[in-house]
Amino acid sequence: MFNSKTIFITLTISLLIFSTIAIPVFATNYNPGVSKGQYIKYGNFIGIGPGLEPFNNTDYVKQEIINVSEKEITLLTTSQFKDGTATPGNGSTAVWNIETGTINGAPSVQGPIIATNLNQGDPIPPPNTYTVNKTETRTYLGVSRSVNILNATISTPDYTTLLTFVYD
Repeated sequence: MFNSKTIFITLTISLLIFSTIAIPVFATNYNPGVSKGQYIKYGNFIGIGPGLEPFNNTDYVKQEIINVSEKEITLLTTSQFKDGTATPGNGSTAVWNIETGTINGAPSVQGPIIATNLNQGDPIPPPNTYTVNKTETRTYLGVSRSVNILNATISTPDYTTLLTFVYD
């Protein structure tokens, strides 16, 4: 017959063994899902309020992947105003680490790229910032794709901005 001390020790050892096997399986893997040469170009900027004229006069912002190395993605950002002139800071590069959530080594609460194969509820680095709110299938140019949705609120003493990010 087993006594309570033997059962307790057996359960404790079993839990320790299970945790060393299960924890790596349950961990989120942060891997790039992009390759050199891919880019996103976006526009139709509309803002309401004083001081937003440069924002409203922006024709586009383009972010191009110029390098992928393990967990780091180097982005080249270019942009131009509607009159064809380059915006300030045009041609800047930044290194985004999708595992740590840093840009050029500094923590960033939201980045332009997240890891591939995330699902609803998975955390988006850096820790304790955001999680994927929803994963759903959407159709773009006739192709069905699984995308991650992130709803974010950014508040300052002067304004509150509600943002929805759709990551492919």
